[in-house]
Amino acid sequence: MSARPEPEASSPEDLAPVGWSLSGVTMQRREVFSFDPTTRASRYEISIPVRYRPLGELGWIETKTINISCTGVLFETDEPLQVESPVELSFDLPVEIGGAGVGELTCLGQVVRSIMPPSSDAPLAAAAAIADFKVTQH
Repeated sequence: MSARPEPEASSPEDLAPVGWSLSGVTMQRREVFSFDPTTRASRYEISIPVRYRPLGELGWIETKTINISCTGVLFETDEPLQVESPVELSFDLPVEIGGAGVGELTCLGQVVRSIMPPSSDAPLAAAAAIADFKVTQH
């Protein structure tokens, strides 16, 4: 596997969607995809490498996805993430959801769920709703 360049550290101004307030944790939601509360986006159980970091942090934490939809990502974490906190995610767009070696997807999201494992050998997890994204060509 070839090494890929580190994405630059994003400032809140680089990735924040219009209408978001990144002072503190308060954020207003902007829908990237149409949302119908009576239906749920299809989930794809895909375990691929993903990197995440709290918005504005320099270092990435490497882990893997549990499932992905067009509106969010469920991924393993090393420690519980605070619900409503802004987070960046970076991963190669999987073929199962339209990627075909297209490039790396860098997302701005908001943690919507932090999952404690039922047993000590299971990983912690967090679900993040995708608010905005950009694709970097390989």
